[in-house]
Amino acid sequence: MYGRYGLVLLLTAVAVQNSAAAIGGQYLTTCTAAAVLCGLALAVRRLPWFVAPGLTTVATALWGWPMLPLLLVAVFDMTARRRT
Repeated sequence: MYGRYGLVLLLTAVAVQNSAAAIGGQYLTTCTAAAVLCGLALAVRRLPWFVAPGLTTVATALWGWPMLPLLLVAVFDMTARRRT
């Protein structure tokens, strides 16, 4: 359980860093806020099963490759729960 939280925290930090680098060095943007929101949705287990995959899919569609690691974690969670 703690390993998963560590992985989600690490990938959220990487997504924030990559999105800030892609935008031009600005950290307070909608892209970085979306990365943090997706990371929180992946970390919280009490949400319905479709919230985290939906958020990460929309964020990846809007902002592209910086959100891809979070999308991969969401897809892995869906596969582990047999929701695909």
